[in-house]
Amino acid sequence: MKKLLIASTALVATSGFAYADVTLGGSAQFGIIYIEDRADPSAPAEGPGSDDTEELFLDYELQFDFSASGETDGGLGFGMSAELESDSDAEGNQNAQGIDPEIFITSGFGTLTVGALDTAPDQAGFGNTRDPGYDGVGVDNLIDAILFLDAEALFNADEGGRSNIMYQGSFGGLSLTATAHAHEQDFGIVAEYDFGAFRAGLSYMEVDEVEIGGDLGGGDTIGVTVGGTFAGFDLDFVYADHSNDFDVDAEAYGLSGAYDLGAYGITFGVNQVEIGDVDGTTYGIGVEYDLGGGAELQAGVASLWDPEDDDNFTTASFGIAMSF
Repeated sequence: MKKLLIASTALVATSGFAYADVTLGGSAQFGIIYIEDRADPSAPAEGPGSDDTEELFLDYELQFDFSASGETDGGLGFGMSAELESDSDAEGNQNAQGIDPEIFITSGFGTLTVGALDTAPDQAGFGNTRDPGYDGVGVDNLIDAILFLDAEALFNADEGGRSNIMYQGSFGGLSLTATAHAHEQDFGIVAEYDFGAFRAGLSYMEVDEVEIGGDLGGGDTIGVTVGGTFAGFDLDFVYADHSNDFDVDAEAYGLSGAYDLGAYGITFGVNQVEIGDVDGTTYGIGVEYDLGGGAELQAGVASLWDPEDDDNFTTASFGIAMSF
């Protein structure tokens, strides 16, 4: 990442001056993705050609990250960040996405952030549910949707958990993340403790209003994770249990890990998921090769469970990821 120190045009803060550290960074990636029996996005809805497939397609994405930080005369840190993103859609067209603004203040007691935020387990990376392969082949999609209370992904709801204020703090081996929405009753909290060779965590997420088929209802998710390093493998086990007012409960167990071989790395994940009265297993493996300078080759293959069809399908990916 490249930094630009603004000294001659210092920002005015209270009665003194603050010097802002402005950072511009980003990432980019492109590759090939395979999804078994993927419907051709350009096929007509019905009639001749409506059953056409396009299993292999090109994927690309780029993102610019902007951040600026400073410090008051009294030692209070402050700053902001934003993202600009553009990627390809299902038909290969380019999509530009808006800015995700965040503003924060930080001190010895922790950091308070407001802006466009994910739910607490997502912000904390709770469970470390790894997704192998280029751009992730989707091994963690369902278990993350349960952990992060993404009702849109789980139940085709109009929205899931939302957050626009967050607190994060570290106290010895204990780290805390709490999020809430200032205008809705959505909130979440994550507590994790690092014992050295082992780590453990607990999460809770609750949403007040989710709309499914015109009906409103709430839901909550409890998550538990345990991890550590064993014989060179960095492993994490996670459990998630979700219940809601629609009587469509969900439960998941997941194990994921990574093994470092120098320039090479191996990542794997396996999840057992139950949604309502159907259940299935998702699993996959990936390999990465560090080219140096911020570039990495990534490849992966997985068997993903589709709860709507109650069946598995194969997906694979290969590409290059770059960070700046």
